[in-house]
Amino acid sequence: MKYCMDCQFFGGNLTAEDREFLVKLLRSYHAELMLNSWVKLGQIKKPSGKSVDPDKAKAVKILKRSRDLCKKEHVRIFALEQGCVFWQPCDL
Repeated sequence: MKYCMDCQFFGGNLTAEDREFLVKLLRSYHAELMLNSWVKLGQIKKPSGKSVDPDKAKAVKILKRSRDLCKKEHVRIFALEQGCVFWQPCDL
């Protein structure tokens, strides 16, 4: 299943590579987990707890950089924020 951007109010600066990477992660992890645990709490270590997971660290970097103003709600949001319909299945 492919995903496309479908939120006319979100202007984030995600590149095609960023979107592809996040879509790959969304196949394994929920957006809520990525935002609440990885970005907001900084929990990016591997399950063993001994080293940083490079995919999680990259996702955090992308999401923090792409945080932007939602022009409709007048709040700053992340690309995967609940309530912002950013990732929608496409018929591509």
